[in-house]
Amino acid sequence: MAAHEGQKYGADEPFMTHLDEVVAVLKENGHDSDAVLTAAFLHDTVEDTATSLVGIEARFGADVRKAVEFATDEIPFPGAHRPDKKRATYARVIRAIVAWEKTGGEGTRLGMLVKVADRIANIRHCGKNAGRAEDDRLMNLYRKEREIFRLAYHSDALTECVSMWSEYDRLLRG
Repeated sequence: MAAHEGQKYGADEPFMTHLDEVVAVLKENGHDSDAVLTAAFLHDTVEDTATSLVGIEARFGADVRKAVEFATDEIPFPGAHRPDKKRATYARVIRAIVAWEKTGGEGTRLGMLVKVADRIANIRHCGKNAGRAEDDRLMNLYRKEREIFRLAYHSDALTECVSMWSEYDRLLRG
């Protein structure tokens, strides 16, 4: 909460609203361990605040750090635009999931859960605010990115994510 002090989510809501929504998606789907909920609350801190992965690991442990790192977009160069960030992020995420499928690892598993819950929370938020120009723009963007996001973040090995992927698809079909 302190790291996101003063930040807004959407047009005018405190940023904490978004974090609470991500946590709600996880809990609705039976994911309520301290580690996954902590990672959910921290998932945007590295992108949006001065918080570092080193600081997260020192305070919350390696698995939470790895989950936050997994959920954080790459910044391939200063001033990078969304397509460049997503391209770099998806390449890293696919490599991480392939490695996880071979060797396992709690941090990557938690990161996958958090990232899908994050996207669902964003889509739900846009749906609640349909008619607002920015929310409609984001919903169209999420629909456009639907397949590539699913290809990047989906793993058949993570069966505990099936219900969230079903909701993701349902929400984006309209």
